[in-house]
Amino acid sequence: MISGPSMYMPLLSEQIAVFFRSILMGVIFGTIYDVFRISRVIVGVRYRGKYGRKIVCKDSPCSLVLSGISRESLGIIRTVTVVIGDILFFVICGILASIFVYRYCSGIIRFYVLIGYVLGFVAYYNSIGRFVIYLSDILVFFIVSVSKRVFCVILFPFIFLAGRISKIVKDKRKKTHNEFE
Repeated sequence: MISGPSMYMPLLSEQIAVFFRSILMGVIFGTIYDVFRISRVIVGVRYRGKYGRKIVCKDSPCSLVLSGISRESLGIIRTVTVVIGDILFFVICGILASIFVYRYCSGIIRFYVLIGYVLGFVAYYNSIGRFVIYLSDILVFFIVSVSKRVFCVILFPFIFLAGRISKIVKDKRKKTHNEFE
């Protein structure tokens, strides 16, 4: 009879418990993905709703801060943010999945664990994930619009004074220019 660590077969109840834990881990993966999706909303990557309608966010905080940058440069910043976010997501999830497999499956990758990851992620993404991205889009839109208004209120006195001062300086220049003629 062959025996050893590779021949370990967990009980059915243990396998079911690990399967449900892997579903929960898939939900955690979905939550992590939402963090990166929110960072995409912040830099202005648009998502479309179920029927192709645009979600609320018109401006992004990134475009508010980087208003002097061209559209092409802003597009590059958005693309780099998406790529870096995807890489970080897969690295973090890979590490968590490896820890999970070593902790609950003695380092043996079981097919039902992978199915549990996918089921948990898909369930989260198609339920709570849609609501989270919609809510984050509204929140980002609200923050951007409020910050623009606050910024305008703070800068209004300075802009007003600068306009008055420039008008006085122009009048003085005209007066001095007319005196020399």
